[in-house]
Amino acid sequence: MRTIELIQTLLDDGGDSLETLMERFKVSARTVRSHVHAANQMLEDIALIRFSRKYNVYELEVLNEDAFQTWLDRGNKVEQEQAGSVRRVPRILNYLLLTDGWVRVPDLADRLFVSFQSISMDLHEVEAELSKFGLSLVKRPRYGIRVEGPEINRRTCLASVISASLVGGTGKNEALSNRAKTIGKTVERVLGENNFSISSIAFQNLVVHLVVAAERIEQGRYVPMDVEQRERLMTLPESITAQQLAQAIGNDLGIYLPSSEVAFITIHLAGKHSIDALSQEVDADGTVISGSVWDIVGEILDAARLAMRIDLRSDLELRMNLARHIVPLSVRLRYGMPAKNPLLEATKLRYPLAWSMALEAGKVLERHYGARPNEDETGFLALSFALSLERRRTPARKMRVLVVCASGMGSARLLRQRFISEFGGLLERCDTCDAASVAGKDLSDVDYVFSTVPLLDLPVPVCQISYFFDRDAGDDIRRILESADARDATSMFSRELFFPHVKAKDKNSLLDMMCSSIVSAGFADLTLRKSVDLREQVAPTCFGNQVALPHPVEAKGSTTAVAVALLDEPLSWDEFNHDVRAVFLVSYARSGNDVADAFASLAELFVSKEAISELVKTQTWECLIDCLRKGNQSCRG
Repeated sequence: MRTIELIQTLLDDGGDSLETLMERFKVSARTVRSHVHAANQMLEDIALIRFSRKYNVYELEVLNEDAFQTWLDRGNKVEQEQAGSVRRVPRILNYLLLTDGWVRVPDLADRLFVSFQSISMDLHEVEAELSKFGLSLVKRPRYGIRVEGPEINRRTCLASVISASLVGGTGKNEALSNRAKTIGKTVERVLGENNFSISSIAFQNLVVHLVVAAERIEQGRYVPMDVEQRERLMTLPESITAQQLAQAIGNDLGIYLPSSEVAFITIHLAGKHSIDALSQEVDADGTVISGSVWDIVGEILDAARLAMRIDLRSDLELRMNLARHIVPLSVRLRYGMPAKNPLLEATKLRYPLAWSMALEAGKVLERHYGARPNEDETGFLALSFALSLERRRTPARKMRVLVVCASGMGSARLLRQRFISEFGGLLERCDTCDAASVAGKDLSDVDYVFSTVPLLDLPVPVCQISYFFDRDAGDDIRRILESADARDATSMFSRELFFPHVKAKDKNSLLDMMCSSIVSAGFADLTLRKSVDLREQVAPTCFGNQVALPHPVEAKGSTTAVAVALLDEPLSWDEFNHDVRAVFLVSYARSGNDVADAFASLAELFVSKEAISELVKTQTWECLIDCLRKGNQSCRG
């Protein structure tokens, strides 16, 4: 929420209640009042926001019409300038990337019909975007600015810019769009003639890269490649299709593609095909996944098990999916040509556990190929893990239950025998104890407690039953035991680690407080904070929807616990200025699979804008538990 937005809203609506403003801007009552105070200071002697007790609304009273209109015009100009910057940065990138010489900033400003100051501000964003592709913006007095870096990096950055600009294919991008359509038809025809199969996303990426190649070739700029590397690439099976593509595109566009460009197209095809075309261990026909790739997959699954305490090594389908994906990915990593992933943000938000496992996979790939996958590539890896994790939840595993009876151990054993008779096929283990001793019992490996008497404050879900439960009660128990996720995620949360209305000055101080609280509660050791920092260095854990999920790179305790901090004001979480209001810090156990249950339930909560909005609005323990239980029910289907 910004103060200027509050003023504009009250101006448009004529007045709004406190509740309406809280709901519209997703903030607390205190935040609304602080912005009202800020607005009145900003508009001193011009306008005033008053609270009408008669109508129970905030109203905007204009004191000086001319001054207020001048203030509005100035604010609109600033907003238009900010919006214009968003549109200008891609145009500046495109121009600089296609220009090899020096460019004077005043000339660039004249070209875009904006001020010198506007371009100077935009160049900060331009530099940040270039750095993602290993390029730099060099500035030299009296000469100007220019982009420097390898031709392949330049083309990859251009592909990213052009890919976005091709959406719609109209207006100023009409010529570019027409060229893309021409190249697309040619690629489709040549690939069809060669029975060369790639995914639709890979097809789109290939077309964009060929559009970029054509643009650069027309400027006389070619991919540098030494003779040995070019000759090796030309021996690959993909080179036949690459040569046909180069000839066909050259004929369509009236340009000549030399052997280095044919080799470059071969790299693209090898990076999008389902074989490890550049591996020395591949069979002559290029259709066999090499032994080295199988070994890498094994290392990845070992790393995921050690970091997340979830063992997926026996999942043959996951091994196959990872191997097939790593084969072309290895090519893209070697040559710095990542694929664009349109599902990235949805994958991060919906599958946080799979995303974390994919980050571990990235470390292994970096050791072998010298480059770590970027976020787009990590998202593709995460989908393979997500599929495996979903398969683990169906069918449900057998449950570990504790039967508690008030009448003593004899009656508890009799009740246990009835449980085994009725539900034996659904039970991994059924233990018993009397009500007096349940408080001192270790429940860390118990999924559910069934008791004939009320029990309070246990760390696992409790279902109260009668000693001689009838058929209806038996059906209810069966439904519980048949649930794919009988361990209620709420058991991993505690009031002790619930922090509403937090006022954090920055991310580090917030993490200090949350990690210290988990350690003090006995759920993790003193190395938790450092381990959480290491995870954040690999990749920030903000998944969108105002949520962050920090966690350590490895297990730090004997029990999985989740600390929750709800902030009164948004906190910038990463370099992309993603705002966060709800922070869930997960410290997971060194053994057991409850971390999968925790992430699955949290994922259901994270993707619900309504649930997160309600949580940050009310900031109560009861609301959190209600949201988690709804998430569990969704997980169970």
